[in-house]
Amino acid sequence: MVYSLPCLKNQILSMYQRSDFEELLNKWTTWNVEDNLISDIYDGKIWRNFPSQVNDSNQLRFFTPETAESHLSIMINLD
Repeated sequence: MVYSLPCLKNQILSMYQRSDFEELLNKWTTWNVEDNLISDIYDGKIWRNFPSQVNDSNQLRFFTPETAESHLSIMINLD
């Protein structure tokens, strides 16, 4: 099967041109999360524990409030 996907470069350029894009990048940092309730990707274990690098057996997290504007991830969903 062949899936038609838009050009990733064009999609990223389009997102960065939005006037509210930086605000949206930081939105998850103030997300109110209820215990034992997963309503968004930000509530899951993978998001909270995704490693940035391994340094002397200490894993640094990739997604942190301090790096919300610079650490972007790409996810492809297929149904």
